[in-house]
Amino acid sequence: VTAFLPTTITMERTRIEQALRRIKAAMAGGCGPGAQILGCNLEGPFINAKYKGAHDERYIIPPEWAWLQPYLEVIRLITVAPEIEGALAFIKKMVASGVVVSLGHTNATYEEMVQGMNAGATHVTHLFNAMPPLHHRRPGAVGAALLQPVDCELIADDIHVAPAVQELVLKMKGQQRLVLITDAMRACLLADGTYELGGLAVQVKAGQARLPDGTLAGSTLVLNRALANFRRNTGLPFEEVIKLATVNPARILRLENRKGNIAPGMDADLVLWDEDFHVLMTYVAGEQVFSLR
Repeated sequence: VTAFLPTTITMERTRIEQALRRIKAAMAGGCGPGAQILGCNLEGPFINAKYKGAHDERYIIPPEWAWLQPYLEVIRLITVAPEIEGALAFIKKMVASGVVVSLGHTNATYEEMVQGMNAGATHVTHLFNAMPPLHHRRPGAVGAALLQPVDCELIADDIHVAPAVQELVLKMKGQQRLVLITDAMRACLLADGTYELGGLAVQVKAGQARLPDGTLAGSTLVLNRALANFRRNTGLPFEEVIKLATVNPARILRLENRKGNIAPGMDADLVLWDEDFHVLMTYVAGEQVFSLR
């Protein structure tokens, strides 16, 4: 990973504000060598409590434009449940400010999802997770995500979404509309045990992160494994799978210097893999930041 969006979760306002201030400082050059911070992915607190996942229900609130207005230069992506009160007007204001709006953690009907998209939302947060399953008489959020021209995130750890469903989504959406994400929490690359996520205790066992009631609480996935899993599950060629973590997110975030290709004028963010997606070497802005040897 050469660049990323640190992601918040539903917490007290003061903790979210603190995170946004720290992200802003890191964007200004305080994060040192390594993967660069492009802005914040604000996942919550404007979500539906019924599909809160691992978010703390105590801090779920209706959308508040005035609260976030001072932080617009930091927020690049935000998740909103389109069916909650005030969501559509909020989506319009965020989109007008240049923020990419994603629909997720939602109990929206198909029609409510389309209304959110008509208001300007162009993205769906971790498709299938934290939303009702597809039903033939209630297509809901999943049906709208699959049929409408929006970009969809997918957690390809083979836990959040089964391999066969990953193949189905590729056939429905095409590779141009899919983004592989990790949804990784702090236990990523660490041993099994008890960790914290937004104030909630998370138990990690055999690499799976869950709340005490069994709810999935993010993942311990790393992105190169997501690429390898998706290639194995779908048969998509190596050079095409890579686009789901490079070309597509760069387009969505309108990153003119990071378009997922090697050409004059592009940032020299480069990763060298072997044929099984093991990382051998990483460059950020032309500087080597990792080497296996």
